[in-house]
Amino acid sequence: MTVNKRRRFFQDKLGEKGFGLLEVLAAMALLALGFTSVFVSLGSAAAWNREAARSTQAINLAAGVIEYYKARPDQIRAMPETAVSDLGIGMEEPPGVTAMVTVTEYYIPGLYQVTVRVNWSVKGEERNEVLGCVLPGW
Repeated sequence: MTVNKRRRFFQDKLGEKGFGLLEVLAAMALLALGFTSVFVSLGSAAAWNREAARSTQAINLAAGVIEYYKARPDQIRAMPETAVSDLGIGMEEPPGVTAMVTVTEYYIPGLYQVTVRVNWSVKGEERNEVLGCVLPGW
């Protein structure tokens, strides 16, 4: 008898018997919704990271070509648009990136304009960047 009295005593004091099935289901649904939104945001962050990495590689390649010619002015000579891979300067194009170099004589004798154009695509959309510099040649 004392056990029944004790149970009733706690039920009366707390006013609850426990969680119902609907409450548990609602909590599980909210938890699933929260996890889904977290995983979706992680997926888009990964895609943005890949896009940023590709554009960084492309621009670093262009800057590297400019720096190569700055360090080696004896290699500067007028030439039509040429792929970086055909220059023989030891630089490789990253996958999905194309780079073209044009060296033209500037209007002042002894100076050359080096222009590097890089192209890459992000989600099917073409992107490009052009870097240029005027350098003295030998």
